Amino acid sequence: MTLENGEVLAPAGDIHRAFRAGEHVCWLVDSRAEYDAGERELLAQAAHTGDSVMIVGELVHTRHPAPSGAATLDVHVGRDDSAVLEMLREQARGVGRAGRGLRILAQMEHLAPPRARLDDLISREMDVAELADHGATSVVCAYRHSAWSRELLRGVTTVHSRVVGAASGAAGFRIARVGSDVWAVHGEVG
Repeated sequence: MTLENGEVLAPAGDIHRAFRAGEHVCWLVDSRAEYDAGERELLAQAAHTGDSVMIVGELVHTRHPAPSGAATLDVHVGRDDSAVLEMLREQARGVGRAGRGLRILAQMEHLAPPRARLDDLISREMDVAELADHGATSVVCAYRHSAWSRELLRGVTTVHSRVVGAASGAAGFRIARVGSDVWAVHGEVG
């Protein structure tokens, strides 16, 4: 699929191809089966590269082996945002000190209520994006179509470096951090 700005999106479920160190990826997920397949791809790719994986959300029981560095963080909507972010920062620092990369897969309905206001969700996304600014940590924010409104999904795609999955209606522009407290807009607004 190609966005209005000409950016080509990876096929649904194809996370590892679009998941590079330092990226903040928006994954629009159609089904549980698609999510499970994408998670398996992510774990397999991390095992191949030696990166650690952290899955944020519900406890996930997988039928596939996870890399030795994998961890699951059980987060419930309404939990103190700063405590969750600090746990993620600590994990990123620890993995970085060990000289490995960290891949975070965040099931977003477990970090924010699906009926959240767009500005609140964007604020949460900016905090999550900060984790990817360090280069060795990458974040995939998984949004299930069935949990989020189309308008909210369209708005939240703007703050990710890339969108994968069924991106119909994705915005034709991206907002990206280019320095501390400096942001750039790429694409066309309006």
